[in-house]
Amino acid sequence: MSHVPESSDTPGFDPRSEKFLESLRNLVEFKIRRQNFDQNQVEIHKVYSRSMADALDFATNELEGDGWYLESITRIWDERFFDELSNGSTPTGVDDDGFITLMRQLFGDEQPDAPVQD
Repeated sequence: MSHVPESSDTPGFDPRSEKFLESLRNLVEFKIRRQNFDQNQVEIHKVYSRSMADALDFATNELEGDGWYLESITRIWDERFFDELSNGSTPTGVDDDGFITLMRQLFGDEQPDAPVQD
């Protein structure tokens, strides 16, 4: 018995569909380092996954065993965290919790009621 619905309304897979392409764009690169102490070997693997948890699950199930142990999983970040900032500038969107404003108030760099740069 087939688990596939027998309806003719089922859309076929299209690798050019926007949903599929968006799911590929959302994958994150991870570097997995594993070591075999008995053979004195180290291997580094690249994995693309939706999250650190999924990457760890894959690494544990597929790469660990037969003398191989996971040493680290590192998320690869290839974008710049901030644009070049002049001295004293606050990057846009970083003061969402008010931390930078609070620190400036404590150290006298800003008046208590001064607005935060956006």
